[in-house]
Amino acid sequence: MVGLSDQIAADLGTGDLNRADTRLSEARTQAAGDLAALAEVDVLAKRVHDAIERQVTTVAAQVDAGELAPARQAFDRLPQARVPADLSARLVKAERERDSRAQVMVVQIERLLEDNRIEQALAAMDTADARETAAAREVLDRWRVLGLEQASLSGTAPARREALIVALKQSRPSPLQQEQIDRIAKDLERTFGRNREQLRGLQAQLAQGAWQEAKAEAERLRLIDDSASGPEVAAFLTELDRVGGELEGIYADACAAVRDAVDGEGFPAVRTRIDNALTAYPQASNRSALTALAQSLEVIAPALGRGTLAEEAGQFRAWVADSQVDDGVAAAIAARVQRLAQADADARAALEYTRRLASDGKWSEAIEALESLRTRNDWRRASAWTAAAEDLVAARANLARAGENQRRFESALAKGDVASAHEIARELGMRTLPLWIESIPVGAEVSRDGKAIGVTPMMLEISGSERGELVLGLSAPGYEERQVSGGDAQQGWRLAVELVRSASARCDARMIVSGRPAAAGGQLWLVGPSQVARVALDGQVAAFPLEGTAFNSGAVARRLSEPVYAPPTALDDGVYVATRDMIALRVDGRAVTRLPLATRSDHALAAYASAILDHRRWLIAAGTDGAVHGNDPLVADAVWHGPTGAAFACGPVVVGDTVLVARVDGTLQALDADNGRLAHETSCGEPIVVAWGDGDGMAGIGRTRAWRWNADGVASEPLPKEAVLASRGIFITADRHAWVKGEGGWKDVGQLPAQPTAPPCAWRGHAAVPIGRDVHVIGAHGFVVRGEADMLSPVDVDGHLAVVSVDGHVALYAP
Repeated sequence: MVGLSDQIAADLGTGDLNRADTRLSEARTQAAGDLAALAEVDVLAKRVHDAIERQVTTVAAQVDAGELAPARQAFDRLPQARVPADLSARLVKAERERDSRAQVMVVQIERLLEDNRIEQALAAMDTADARETAAAREVLDRWRVLGLEQASLSGTAPARREALIVALKQSRPSPLQQEQIDRIAKDLERTFGRNREQLRGLQAQLAQGAWQEAKAEAERLRLIDDSASGPEVAAFLTELDRVGGELEGIYADACAAVRDAVDGEGFPAVRTRIDNALTAYPQASNRSALTALAQSLEVIAPALGRGTLAEEAGQFRAWVADSQVDDGVAAAIAARVQRLAQADADARAALEYTRRLASDGKWSEAIEALESLRTRNDWRRASAWTAAAEDLVAARANLARAGENQRRFESALAKGDVASAHEIARELGMRTLPLWIESIPVGAEVSRDGKAIGVTPMMLEISGSERGELVLGLSAPGYEERQVSGGDAQQGWRLAVELVRSASARCDARMIVSGRPAAAGGQLWLVGPSQVARVALDGQVAAFPLEGTAFNSGAVARRLSEPVYAPPTALDDGVYVATRDMIALRVDGRAVTRLPLATRSDHALAAYASAILDHRRWLIAAGTDGAVHGNDPLVADAVWHGPTGAAFACGPVVVGDTVLVARVDGTLQALDADNGRLAHETSCGEPIVVAWGDGDGMAGIGRTRAWRWNADGVASEPLPKEAVLASRGIFITADRHAWVKGEGGWKDVGQLPAQPTAPPCAWRGHAAVPIGRDVHVIGAHGFVVRGEADMLSPVDVDGHLAVVSVDGHVALYAP
């Protein structure tokens, strides 16, 4: 026991608390049953416990201060079972963060040293914690050692050695390393001195024109390799480029003169340049080539630009075959001969082309081509140049005779007068009638093999044998491109093409549409016996089936027994559709609800929230019985009936607390919205073709006048023609002319090909009119939409034209 006590005391003195704690356990075991010994162990235990607490506190403080090395040493001498878990975690985390920062510093220093940014590397280590830069400083030490090795090697390029010395001096080398750097710098200075002497000798060679020899010697001595630098090297390279460029340039310019000169007038100046160069540079590297070239110029000059192109080319071929000429001169002469031969051939081909044009009766094109041929100076000595002058005189005479015949011919084609066109074609020398191409709309671009060849109407000259294989493309902005074949031409010569307008969206609502389509909330609404459908401008369809729909009372409804003809109408709480089954269909965006209606109706509904009866909302309909009826769908006995009369021209319109109605006989009535009693009655003075709600009143079109009715009375203006069919802003006359209302008044936009089969629609200054299975859009940019079933009245939906057929197909056209 005594020995263990002393050992524990010694462990406490050395700070090895782990061993002290272990021996304390041994002492407690030995003292079992000995009260005096146990008391002594308790005293030792308290000393050990206090020492551990102090050391834990010390380690924690060291971790906080970043003194991780002594913290780790002290931590490892603590009994791990008695160390707080958070202290161990804090120490490990701190060590990891230190190691991470140290690694980042290593990477940063390596990159800076690689980029030769020595001062920045030193600054980065100076500003960092010294405990985190040890590894980075080892990187710097290794870099200095490697740099010294490379700088001391004589095989390293002098410029590289010089750069290394500069960098090493900046890196704060040790005294010993500084001595090495100084020795290397002195050795390098001796090398530079020797190089300067050698460059001065080579500069003397350059001054004599021996640039190739001087360059070869400099390369052998490694004076101008990629690593060479310094003002002496730069000056040598500049002079080398200048002398070599000058002497080679003289040779190249002289060869170019041989190849391209029109005649020999410029050769004396070329010869003078050669003589001056040989005088200035007596040892010129290409002296022999320049001398031979000067001699060749004396022989060549007299033959340049003499005789025809073919004659000159023959002389040069013979001279090269009989003489020993420099390779460069031989190549220049060969290029000249080829150029002369090509010019002669091109001129002949151009002349043949003009003669083909003339044989086809294309005198204007032939004259233009002949005049172009005669403007070519490089063809003046070609045999075709003289022949072209004679052909030009004949072509101008023929054009004067053909001009009038051509005008008569085109006029006959446009009128479809085939007999006259054939007769004139024979006079013009045509074998067959050209192809006449026209389109709806006019001005469509015509392309062949992907290339535009004109716009309609146009005439295309093509042989009968080629016509069957001909494929043309016709396109116009806003229309679908169409491919047509020459074989489709009427009577073999007339192609009449109708382009289809491009729809911005198409869809199939998969329903029979019986009611007039309508726009509500920027969308198109359709109604039929099986469902209500909503069509967005992108063609997306939302269908609301009527089968199984419920009354507002919750009872499941039967199927509709009568057709639905009323247009959908947007009211305050949804889109409503009146029916002949004395119910109203309400679509709230999710489903269809059936509401009781006081009458059968084919017109748009109106709604009125009473100002005098609490919670009373009237649903107001123009009945097929000639009376206006109102009822509250939520109150069974809340109903009123207005006076009867002629059929209605449109649905009722609510203005304030008054219901306005218009009848086809011209009667205009104002009813009390709470009881249907007649408050006022007037007339527009003639039968009404169409009417609609208009702000604070109603407006419409009669047979001869357009009118508007509000609290101030009825105002009207005469129509330019009598109307037989109309919609808002548009009417159709008995002779099928369509009139559209614009800023300047009514405008006749064109005549329909047949009688309309449904009311028209005014769309952006055009008339959109259903005629059977087609909708004809009449106006400046008109087009035709063709369908597979009868068309209903078109609708303007936020500027888009919606075309709907009774089988539920919808096409939308952007403005």
